[in-house]
Amino acid sequence: MDKDTVIKVMSPGNYLSVQDFGQSGNRFYGHIQGGVIDIFSARTANQLLDNPADACVLESFTLGPKLLFEQATKMCITGADMSWKLNDNPISNYKKYEINKGDVLSAGICKTGQIAYISIADGIRFPQTGVLKKGDLIIKASSNRKNIQEPEVRQGLLKLDTRIEIIKGPEWSLLGEENQKRILRKPFTKSALFSRMAYRIKEQLPLTKQLKTIFQSVPVFPGIIQITKDGELIVLSKDCQVTGGYPRVAYLDQQNLAKFAQVPMTEAFTFHHRYL
Repeated sequence: MDKDTVIKVMSPGNYLSVQDFGQSGNRFYGHIQGGVIDIFSARTANQLLDNPADACVLESFTLGPKLLFEQATKMCITGADMSWKLNDNPISNYKKYEINKGDVLSAGICKTGQIAYISIADGIRFPQTGVLKKGDLIIKASSNRKNIQEPEVRQGLLKLDTRIEIIKGPEWSLLGEENQKRILRKPFTKSALFSRMAYRIKEQLPLTKQLKTIFQSVPVFPGIIQITKDGELIVLSKDCQVTGGYPRVAYLDQQNLAKFAQVPMTEAFTFHHRYL
């Protein structure tokens, strides 16, 4: 075992992974951006521990992990409330905890939000395995600190916001006037089919003549909303491809992508145009 091993995964929950803050500037070469989906919750987790703003964190979806700490450290959890417990005692998000060797962190199904972030003192070494599994070891980063401009800390628990602001995409006009109105007035819900690549939306839109035509592949990036030939809306996330063959009807900036990602599948949300 590496002397810098901090955590052993006893149970990964649902889709536990080590995430950095993405690799920008390489999409021209076919490299995905990657990185944390809710950048604000992840950076807050680092700031509360006085870590570098871009230190790697653990990202957990919908069902939290069970983790054994192999050495003393400090820990903070932000984002989704998954009924976290430390040695079977309930603990809160957005607080710093002193961790002793042998302590066990456990969780359940998310109560608020969808994605949680776990930070430890000095951050986590990257890269490590993509999706973590039972028995995997998590190694801390070196204690080299960087002078990085950090955002304002988000205080208190994550607040669910179902009002998602969109920006018109390059192919917005292909929707036609009636579909444009539907997008901005209709409540939507997420499909259970989601990943770090994309979220699918349950409710479909009627296809216009323009949307039925052949559409060539074009550049895409996280936050783009596409519409398929079946009228299905897809919101691209951090591990999305670099090109796509569906019209790009709208776009979510980082803040609204983070808000969207934290909306539970059981909750309806609405799109609103920023410039209306």
